[in-house]
Amino acid sequence: MNSISAIAQAIAEGAASLAPGQEVHMPLDEHRMVRLLRRTVPSTLGLSVATLAVGRTEAQQVAAREALLRLGADSRFSQAFAGGLDDEGRDCVLAELAEPVDAMAVETLLNQMFERCVAPAQESDTPAPDDASLSTINTPARWSRV
Repeated sequence: MNSISAIAQAIAEGAASLAPGQEVHMPLDEHRMVRLLRRTVPSTLGLSVATLAVGRTEAQQVAAREALLRLGADSRFSQAFAGGLDDEGRDCVLAELAEPVDAMAVETLLNQMFERCVAPAQESDTPAPDDASLSTINTPARWSRV
């Protein structure tokens, strides 16, 4: 499994080489991942964390979605996070990453972002569904080009 420190270091070392429109995924564990995207206009870095929600009730899912959608308004003057659900139902928190990229600043930002991601850890005895984008979890933090 990767650590947040290893992922932050990989981002700091490789962000400058990311081409416009290019995205990389780095798994933290079987339920959490980090994505980095070089936006095209203007050329900025978008950083997102995603957490796979496992064992949520419908009411918990609705509450999580509402909390994530409120995140932008709640943090716009401090961290400027945005929240939502991705196409596969993962809780996501997004932020813009300043350049040049500093590993310690990225690590701090990632920790703050994962704290704001509202998906609970898996609590049931049922294994999580297979998810191809998160299935390779025992690799060192490195660029996984998409």
